[in-house]
Order: sequence, then C-alpha cells, then structure tokens
Amino acid sequence: MDKGHFYNAAYLIRSCIAKDHSAWDFFTKKYSRLILSSIGNRLRKYGIYPNMDDLGEIQQNVLSLLWESGKLAEIRNPESLKYWLAVVSGNTALRYMKKKSRIAHLSPVSLSETIGDTELINILPSGAPTPSQEIDRSELIGKIDEAIESLPVKEKLILKLNLLHGKKYEEIADITAVPRGTVANCIKRAKEKLRKKLQDYV
Repeated sequence: MDKGHFYNAAYLIRSCIAKDHSAWDFFTKKYSRLILSSIGNRLRKYGIYPNMDDLGEIQQNVLSLLWESGKLAEIRNPESLKYWLAVVSGNTALRYMKKKSRIAHLSPVSLSETIGDTELINILPSGAPTPSQEIDRSELIGKIDEAIESLPVKEKLILKLNLLHGKKYEEIADITAVPRGTVANCIKRAKEKLRKKLQDYV
C-alpha cells in the first residue's frame, strides 16, 4: 500500500478510525513524540515532573484511548490534529496523576498565575478572591477543567488553544480556519460562560 496518502491528516484519521493497522502504525510513529511532549508540558504546568514509567503509561493510555476507544472520531477539524492531540494527551495525563493522588499534594497557587497569556483571576467571576488570596491548585484547576469541558466543541477548542497553548487570535484563526473576529467573539463568550459556571465555586 502507498502510505503517501497518510500524510493527509483527514485521510489518516479516517483510516485509523476504520482500524487500518498500516495507518495506525504510521500515526503512532508520526505523533508519539508529540503525545509524549504534550504530556510532559501539561503536567509541568502543575509542577509535576513524572518519571519515565508514568510517562510511558500515560502515553499508552492516550494511544489506547485513540485506537481502542475511538476517540479520534471526535475530532472535527483534521487540520488541527496536532493541537487536538496535545489537549487530549494533557487531559489524559491529568486524569492519570489525579488517580495516583499526586495533584492533591501540590502547593497552593496564586490567582495571578497565568495559563497562556491569561491570568486565572481573569477567568473567574468578579467576586473571586484577590491575587493575594491562595486557592488550592487541584480544586481550582479541576473546576476550570470541568467548566471548559462543558463548553460547545468549537468554543472549547478555541479557548483551549488560547488559554492552554498560549495561541494568539491570528494563530487560532489559521489553525481552525475561522475568521479572527469570530475567534475573538468565541473566546469572549466562552470566558463569560466560565465566569457564570464558576460563580458558585468562588
């Protein structure tokens, strides 16, 4: 089989969903390093430096999620595959470490800490504590993650690219093939929804 078609993201995704083993072999060779680095990058945001055993296990969990559980079928824009994989890998890593009860022991974090270019204090409702007041990292991040995951697919992807990956509006527009103005409005709506969802928490 000519594997040249696999360089087309949409074709590769469809082939993997169809359980084409040649496509999956190509996929794992092409993206395993990205998955591994995304796991490490996401966990380092929480002050976690996993050992090689944990990294390997999380990577296998991600690959199992994609191949056996059919997670790839959820991707809407094949051109954003790399960024989608980074988000999925990071979320899988976070769930894995939570199960190991490692996150609960992290030191507190100030609300002035940033995610991408956005301070946590700017995501929370106006009644949130001031930056000098500390909130437990795991509870805060957990609530934010839940709120983000509850957003519509388009808003969730765009917001994650902005907050978790530090992408500028122009970069997000290129990645998602959405006009810059639409990206800006989408992020504004998503943040407002987050403030409302987090109002009770704070």
